[in-house]
Amino acid sequence: MDVIVVGAGLAGLATARQLLAAGKSVTLIEAQDRVGGRTDSRAGPGGTWLDVGAQWIGSKHTRMQALAGELGVGTFKTYTDGGIIFNWNGRQHSYRGLIPRINPFALVNFALAQLKLDWMARKVDLAKPWEQSQWDHETFESWIRRHTVGKKAHALFTAYTNAVFATEPKNVSLLHALYYTHSSGGSEWLSKSTGGAQETRFEGGTQAVAKALATALPPGVLRLGLPVRRVQATKDGVAVTAGKELFLAKRLVMAVPPALIPTIDFQPILSPKRAQLLQRMPMGSVIKGQAVYASPFWRGRGLSGQVVSNEGPVKIMFDNSAADGKTGVLTGFFEGEAAIEWSERTDAERQAAFRDCAVRYFGPEAADMIHFEQKVWAADPWARGCYSAHFAPGVWTQFGDVLRRPEGRVHFAGTETAVQFSGYMEGAVRSADRVVAEVIDALD
Repeated sequence: MDVIVVGAGLAGLATARQLLAAGKSVTLIEAQDRVGGRTDSRAGPGGTWLDVGAQWIGSKHTRMQALAGELGVGTFKTYTDGGIIFNWNGRQHSYRGLIPRINPFALVNFALAQLKLDWMARKVDLAKPWEQSQWDHETFESWIRRHTVGKKAHALFTAYTNAVFATEPKNVSLLHALYYTHSSGGSEWLSKSTGGAQETRFEGGTQAVAKALATALPPGVLRLGLPVRRVQATKDGVAVTAGKELFLAKRLVMAVPPALIPTIDFQPILSPKRAQLLQRMPMGSVIKGQAVYASPFWRGRGLSGQVVSNEGPVKIMFDNSAADGKTGVLTGFFEGEAAIEWSERTDAERQAAFRDCAVRYFGPEAADMIHFEQKVWAADPWARGCYSAHFAPGVWTQFGDVLRRPEGRVHFAGTETAVQFSGYMEGAVRSADRVVAEVIDALD
């Protein structure tokens, strides 16, 4: 066997696909009984598909677009017609475009700070972000406080951080915020639906891409339900213990969330610097809810279904209805500190909180859910959080240079290792491009 790939998310599936196309023998091992990793699509009533994991792509996500086209997975545009609800301390209005009707001074302050953020972000070398060490000594929170005046501009940046990193600005280094912003195409693009990163969805749910990748693999390549517990270096390669089985190969690709790598017994152990890095890569905290209605009633009121609010626990919502628009779906997020708090509540309590927020934004009709789906990503033993890992001050400059570096015969893929679109599905697929080139070069 040439290569063992661990993890059948998008990164692992794309890696296996490309290695096979290059004529290499591959075994793809997955701990769960399903493929898809941080994509998770569930069947709902009325023919709906409810994405409780990753779901959107944008025009710059060219690798995901190409994959969907090759695999025959259809796409459609996120519904954005109508007004966006902006809620501030219980007072709300709807607006169209990018700018809510709030204090003009706050908007100008936010816009100028956003321009500076993007200007600084473009100076970060995505291949070597640690070289900008001057920005790795403070948190994103401290930078926001220095560049905003008043509560509203600060709150808009906090909402941006919650939505992008699923954590609070105080937990993210300024350098990581700049790196991620540059990697993802700029703060405005990654925040937008139309013409941005949330523009397009997949027919049948996002997991349809992973399922199609898995179906296209030759028989016997994919092995499900086999958690990897041990990786032992051998004279000629690696020996991987998964479940009760032993697999041997010349090379190993780890394509799992960073939080899972320390749960595996590596012999010899991974380098001290990588071990220290992995201890400093916490996953974001998010709970995603999907409320299903008999129809998308908000559309008849001239609303897009999108919400931006400073009141929680669900502060962000989108219209997540199917392409035909017959059954209505609102998706919403508990993010950061709200997700941590509500992860300790029951399913029923979280559903009630989601319903109360929806009623606050859309009126009493929003209480009439016919189905509700939710996922606490920190409770998923094979993810330990979502959307991706983030770095606190000092991590990039002290440990970042080992993030993508192979260790012996072990290589590392996954969205966190991507140079472009880190944290996105696009990043996961692009990380496969890099790691496949590494492995083929090593084998040849």
